Amino acid sequence: MPIVAGQNETERRPEIVPQAFLRMAMTPGTGAKGELSEAVEQSIRHVMREFSHETDVREMAEAGGLSPFHFSRKFYHEMGMTPGKFLRRYRILQAMILLLSRKSKVADVAQAVGYNSHASFTRAFREVVGTHPSQFRLTGTRQFIPSIR
Repeated sequence: MPIVAGQNETERRPEIVPQAFLRMAMTPGTGAKGELSEAVEQSIRHVMREFSHETDVREMAEAGGLSPFHFSRKFYHEMGMTPGKFLRRYRILQAMILLLSRKSKVADVAQAVGYNSHASFTRAFREVVGTHPSQFRLTGTRQFIPSIR
């Protein structure tokens, strides 16, 4: 059964996963005591709503009310990563939840989190988590969550 975008754990528990992800995403020495500007917060909210659709830096910048250039610099300064890397990590986190909570095909999970091809999803998943999505599903979160890149 294919997954429909929006049918995921974060809609049922909206604050748990995003807060955990933001803590995981923040790197030491970035931002003022880990506080985020309104522009960056707005762009993160946009990603959390639209991650399953084609979203790019321009859209994230518009959500934050900044030019793409200024937004990219501000985002990197506050988050310690590029907006694109943040989007990829967020999509992969959502995929991890879906892989563990449903028996859907990996290709359906890939499409549900915004990847147009199974190959690009698998490549991104392996870069972020360090293993193939199918292997992650079999072994669960304990082995991989702390090592998210």
